[in-house]
Amino acid sequence: MITSLFMAVISAAALFLHAMRYQPFSIDPRIYLLVAALVSLGVMVYKILIYPFAVSPLRHLPTPKVRAFLACFISTLLCAAMVG
Repeated sequence: MITSLFMAVISAAALFLHAMRYQPFSIDPRIYLLVAALVSLGVMVYKILIYPFAVSPLRHLPTPKVRAFLACFISTLLCAAMVG
């Protein structure tokens, strides 16, 4: 899975450089920064949104029914406030 993501990022970067009429020694340094930012963004999206839910071996472990700690905490406080 990570390999296909890596290949997609490399292909997108190659297509972008081709569209910009890439010439190795006359390229603007901002292009390098843009490509680095896009690759970093892609890696972050993969690690935060894709890996934990689709790829991680831990996704099959049993978890509590309410996954949001803050929502559970607030509901506990509200129930306690209503009771007493």
